[in-house]
Amino acid sequence: MYVHSSEISRSERTLKIVKNDGANVTPLEAWQNTRVLGFDTETTGTNPREDRIITASLIGRLSPSESTNCSERSWIVNPGVPIPPASRAVHGMSSEFVEANGMEPAEALSEIAATIAEETSAGSVLVIFNASYDLTILESELARYNLPALRHRVDTGHVPVFDPLVLDRAFVPRRRGKRRLADLLKHYAVEMPDGLHNAGVDAAATLNLANVMLTFHRQFAEVSPEQINALQKAAHEQWAVDFETFLRERRGDGVHIDRNWPLAEGMGQW
Repeated sequence: MYVHSSEISRSERTLKIVKNDGANVTPLEAWQNTRVLGFDTETTGTNPREDRIITASLIGRLSPSESTNCSERSWIVNPGVPIPPASRAVHGMSSEFVEANGMEPAEALSEIAATIAEETSAGSVLVIFNASYDLTILESELARYNLPALRHRVDTGHVPVFDPLVLDRAFVPRRRGKRRLADLLKHYAVEMPDGLHNAGVDAAATLNLANVMLTFHRQFAEVSPEQINALQKAAHEQWAVDFETFLRERRGDGVHIDRNWPLAEGMGQW
């Protein structure tokens, strides 16, 4: 779904957001002055309902254009299950290493969720590449250990999630090629860091990518942080319908693409 300026209502186009000091600001100014919190995980696999978190990082910045981190936390988690060789080949974390150095899952997960809740309550926008994976696996893990869900700890109606993957699909739907984090860093000419597939490196790179996208796409002059979740939900649903249709033409009717964002189907609403 390409969100052209003509598709955004006149009221949205001229939306003003009231800052605490009473001054009116445009949507783009709101983006430029909002706190951001990058989140990334490395895990035992690709199934967010069944796999386990083994590392996680949260990086806070005072604004998207700020290159200095104002907060940074990382966790190593002992998942209690073996790390498959295919996953180890991606992120380099071995079962032996996390068993020796990792926290107990319930303790780590509680800290991760509490930190997200604290930072977003202070006004931070969550910045997550492929948010439906990281948020779904976090919610699945919290449920596994009978811990309160993240969506019950935060006011999801007022916590924007900035997902560069979903927004890139929305604004540039016809561009060919893959859209992995490394691909989008290259496309938007963002400096490629060493050590991708490290949660801290990926979280920082995603924040850098978000900053460039905010200046690159004119739609952010019209869509405020408060409106971004609704835009992405609609964009992801349209992408899922189109991609499912494409795959069914080639593989048959058994293909299903999850239409929900930023949590997978059956995981509750954000």
